[in-house]
Amino acid sequence: MKLWPILGAFSVGVLVGFLASKGLEREPEGTSSKLERDEDFSSSFMERLPARLEELGIGRELVSETDEGVVVKVADDLSPLVVNLEVTRLVDELGGKVFRAVEYEDGRVRIDVGTSEGPTDVVLLLPSLEVHRRTGKIAIIVDDFGYQDDELVRGFCELPREVALSVLPFRKRTARIAEDLCKSGHEVLLHLPMEPYKANPGKGAIYVRMSDEEIERRVKEALSQVPCAVGVDNHMGSKATEDRRVMRAILKVLRRRGLFFVDSRTSARSVGYEVALEMKVRAAERTKFLDVVEKREAIVRTLRDLADAAAEKGVAVGICHAKPLTLEVLKEELPRLEKMGFSLVPVSQVVSTVRIARGL
Repeated sequence: MKLWPILGAFSVGVLVGFLASKGLEREPEGTSSKLERDEDFSSSFMERLPARLEELGIGRELVSETDEGVVVKVADDLSPLVVNLEVTRLVDELGGKVFRAVEYEDGRVRIDVGTSEGPTDVVLLLPSLEVHRRTGKIAIIVDDFGYQDDELVRGFCELPREVALSVLPFRKRTARIAEDLCKSGHEVLLHLPMEPYKANPGKGAIYVRMSDEEIERRVKEALSQVPCAVGVDNHMGSKATEDRRVMRAILKVLRRRGLFFVDSRTSARSVGYEVALEMKVRAAERTKFLDVVEKREAIVRTLRDLADAAAEKGVAVGICHAKPLTLEVLKEELPRLEKMGFSLVPVSQVVSTVRIARGL
């Protein structure tokens, strides 16, 4: 038997194995080259940057790619330093590095970012006087306090002071909750039960069949339950708010006491807001109910719709309810809306004796 062919094949196999093992030492399996790492970072950065800028109220139409890098037009009411900080946070989240951030005399800012091995992308921030963020005033009212436990009430009291809290009268815990809310620093409203077409509005409700005198008496009794109330909004009331006589009787009491009225617009035919303006009672009307659908995504989406309405009309009023999920979403989303440039304001700042906020 000839051994040379066998030995030759064995030698080639050993050589191939040796070279392969040396190659693995140079680039272990599972690792990527510098070029791949740079491309991965750059791709992720460019994919996520527009959404991150939108959180500051910078629309995608203000972001463009050029030969110099990514150009971002920064609105006149937003500091480039704030944008720089947001870009830096994104880079950190992606495991990258900011190599330099230089502000030029004309206000432009250049930010060089990349992996630890070197820069991959350039972001240019251009302050633009002709660019304005979509902004507006947003007022939030939380309805239906009167039966919640102390923990949930405390949670709502920890929301920004601009959020108004509205209390149902004649409920099991009305007195205790009203006292806590009055001490919280929030504006407190009376959530006045009024006759709907269906359902039971609860104790102390205003009904269309009542005389003016009886309506006025019931309004006064309900107000005595929430002594620090600065205004009133209606609970249910699809039938009562369509009746001009009923609304005049209610609003007569509010006018005497210097209180404002927010029409929840539980009926598209409500005349509450219109009659209030006629009587020179400060008033506003609901733009959106925020938590009709009790799902996180739906509440978030409706809050964004409310912001769109505020951007379009200058003012928007959102009404929601004292429930755990609503509290969670408000905690998360209200700071985001303010970050985008919207102003959260007390409802007392959006009521007026002239029409300023039409419900959608």
